[in-house]
Parts: sequence; C-alpha cells; structure tokens
Amino acid sequence: MRRIKDMDITTPPHRDSDVNPGGNYPSVNYSAVNRPKPTSGHFEELHPFHSDFELVRAYQEVADAELRTPLQKHKSSGKISVQADQIRATWGLEASTEGTIGRDPTTRELITPLDRAKGIIIGQAYGDALGRPVEFMSEDQIQQKYGRVTDFLGDGSHHQPAGTITDDTNLALYLVASLLRNNGFDMDDYADQIVAWFESMPFDIGSTTLSSIDKLRNGVDPREAGHQTVEERGEYRSAGNGSIMRCAPLAIAYPDDLDTLQEVSRQSSEITHADPRCTHGCAALNLVLASIIRGRNDPLGIALDELSSDAPDELVELLENLPDTDPEELSNGGYVLDTLETALYIGLNAKHPGDALIEAVNRGDDADTVGAVTGAIVGARFGDGKRLTEYAHKPNNSFPSRWEENIRLDLDAYRERIIPSLLELGQVAPEGITCSDSIAMEAQTLAENDGQLE
Repeated sequence: MRRIKDMDITTPPHRDSDVNPGGNYPSVNYSAVNRPKPTSGHFEELHPFHSDFELVRAYQEVADAELRTPLQKHKSSGKISVQADQIRATWGLEASTEGTIGRDPTTRELITPLDRAKGIIIGQAYGDALGRPVEFMSEDQIQQKYGRVTDFLGDGSHHQPAGTITDDTNLALYLVASLLRNNGFDMDDYADQIVAWFESMPFDIGSTTLSSIDKLRNGVDPREAGHQTVEERGEYRSAGNGSIMRCAPLAIAYPDDLDTLQEVSRQSSEITHADPRCTHGCAALNLVLASIIRGRNDPLGIALDELSSDAPDELVELLENLPDTDPEELSNGGYVLDTLETALYIGLNAKHPGDALIEAVNRGDDADTVGAVTGAIVGARFGDGKRLTEYAHKPNNSFPSRWEENIRLDLDAYRERIIPSLLELGQVAPEGITCSDSIAMEAQTLAENDGQLE
C-alpha cells in the first residue's frame, strides 16, 4: 500500500467506486496553468462527505493509500483537515458551483473549511490588534491623531507594542486550549481558564467580566456566576460584548452540529454574561460562522432559521432587518447587539477583508472588539489566504501581508497544528479519537503567553 506522500498527488484518483468521483477528470497533472475544470453541478458530486474525516477515509479506501499520518486508535495528530485540503486541491475543488462565498465572486472560488477556520482565528487577531490603539476614541479623535488607521500601531490605548492582541483574542485562545484539552466544550474548565487569564494580570478587562470572575474566584458555580452578575448590575448594565468577542472558536469545533453549537455558545457566555441577548447573541454569531465554514450561501438566513425559539425578540429583529440597515446608523458601542450588528453588516457585505477591518476600527469606541468580531466574520468568508495566494491564478484578495509580519501571534503554530486540530475535533471525537496531548499543551502555553511562545 502506498502512502499519500509517496504518490503523485497532482493526479486525481481513478473512479473505482461510487464514493470516488475523481474519475470524472482525465488523469492529467493538476497545476495553476493546466488543471481539470469542474462541470456544471460538479461541486456537489465531488464533495459528498459530511466531514474532512469522511473525505480522507474515503480517499484512503479508494486510492489504496495510507494516510500521511495514520490515525492512531486514540490520538489525532491534527493532520486530517490538512490532508483533506490536499485532496480537494488534487480533485480540482478550488472552483465551485454558483453561490459559494469566496474571494472573488466572479470566479466563484471555493475557500476550504480549513482556510475558513484559520481565517476566523487570524482575522479576529488582526481586527483586535488593529483596533486596540484607538479603543475608546471617537471617530473624529482618530482622524485628528492618526488620519486613518490602516496598520498596527504602538502605544495608544493601553500603551502596548504594535500588533498586540487584547482580551478579545486572548480569551478566545484560552477557549481553543480548553476545547482541545477536553475534546469538546467543558463549562467548568473554561471558567477555570477565564480565572487563570485574570490572574495573569491582563492589561484590559471589562466590568461585567470582572464582576463574574470575582464570583468564580469565591466559589460560585460557573452556571450561576453570570446570572448573579445580571441580578446585581441590572439588565441595562449586563449586556456587554465581553462574551461575543471570545466565542468564535466554538464554530470551528462544531460546524456540523448546530444544536450543540448553540448550546455550548450560550453556555460559554453564561459564565460571565448571562443576559439572553449575550447568550443567544453568541449563538447567532456562531451559527453564521458555522454556515460560512460549511460553504452555505445564506449564513444569515440559516442563523435565523436555526436560532432557538426563545431567543430575544430584539436579537431576532436585528438579524431580520440587517440587510436593510443604514450603515450610518451603526454603532461601535460596547452593547452586545450593537457589536453584533456592526460586525455582521460590515463582515457580510465586505469586498475585501482588510478593508472591512479598517472600516470597522476607524469608527472608534469599542474598536478592538468590533474589529475582532468583524475579523472573525471576514476571516471565515475570505479564508486565511496563505495557501491560495501561492497559486498564480488566484486573486490576491486576502489580509495585507504587512499585518502577518507584525501581528504578535505565533501564526505558524495556529495554522499548522492548533486550528487543524480544532476543526477536526468534532469529527474525530465520535470515533473515540482525542486531540494529541502535545498540541493541546502547545495551545495552552500559547494562550498563557498572549498567543506567543516566549
């Protein structure tokens, strides 16, 4: 039996069974210049699999090839999604049928689930770091001091070096680590992670989050801490954006199980922000992100259809009216529904991911959080971009390369090991396979060091 790494992966496998549609292509080398062209309706036929795990396993059976890194009985190496991307490229799956959300709507390119998953985390970090220096400033103040913010800046709010992420992304990275360590969402563990983050003395923390953490540190159950905070602060002071800024990794881990995704999204918020606008707001955002990861055409409509029937009317109306929103009336305030509305409007209407983040943060106010949530959305839509821009025929419609050079985040670790492991988490866990201990430990170390290996 040959291993995939020893095969000519530029040649689509021959069709020997119904599970392998690759034989529709002639056996010719795949390249940027001379590659097989999908026919009408080809994408559905070429992608009959519900997960990367199924795709890789089917390829192994049909091509008589071992996995590059064979699945162990109990441990995943984090390579399944990487190999699935390679197989899609081999089969010519970078072009899709009408309606796929992609970099260039005129060519209808397919951004793979792994590209989208990487884009969510990296896009969030970019938006967060871009907005950090101008947090709490008005649009006019930003204009007077900086003109228009297009690059990472040092100092500013919180007096941090250029490219520094804030609590928005840091708490999301702690969530990534918790998911990998527990092979899924564990409310108690993530509450412990939030407390550990606070005890590391971060330079920024929201008042609602702080109030709930104080209760957690005094022994209050994570299922009660956020509710007690709502009772103390009242509904007008408890619906901030401190949970929606950190919840996006859940969409990567549960993109195919929308019921579970909603449940864990609400639970993740409930630890600190138990107001229904916050808990269901997190669910709504993650339903949108999961739908984009899955390549669905109408992520906003899917979110509305799938959203729990007990979601607040205010949230439902926001989602229903979003297409007709006047952009001049968008707010960058810290109210959770303001953040969600602005991020969804800019993110879903964006023509370029970098331009979207620049637009979001130059509105000022809670610029880092609005930038972070917008970054997760455009990151999902446009993908990470690093792999696709290596092909000459791909449009360079990704985040600016200068941001990659200056972000204070270990991009290689997240791209190569951590995010692929997170994406396959929900696929391999039912098979009795758990995340590699070393990858989970690396994710934990990075979270504790603000996304960097020191």
